[in-house]
Amino acid sequence: MPSLKETRLSHIQAILSGKKKVLHAKDVPARAIPNWPQLAVKNVYDEAMQLADVANYLPDPTGSSQQRLPEREFFWKVLYSLHPDFVDRLIKEAAEKKIAK
Repeated sequence: MPSLKETRLSHIQAILSGKKKVLHAKDVPARAIPNWPQLAVKNVYDEAMQLADVANYLPDPTGSSQQRLPEREFFWKVLYSLHPDFVDRLIKEAAEKKIAK
């Protein structure tokens, strides 16, 4: 998933203390996510956090004085692993909006 350099220390501590869960790389399906504005993490984050179990795998957005969302690739891998139908629906809706323009 994310590189150690990109992983926040607070997230690693939460994993080690059992407050957060981990997905094994073998359990993460591959899915290319288009780099469209509608699919930016900041546009999808709040809706995704309402889904079952997602918050248990993602770092908390407020680890320091700055509000920081998860890294894009990590966010989408976790989300697609847990809720592939949701991700497919978001991509389909974003594609339809692009075509309609």
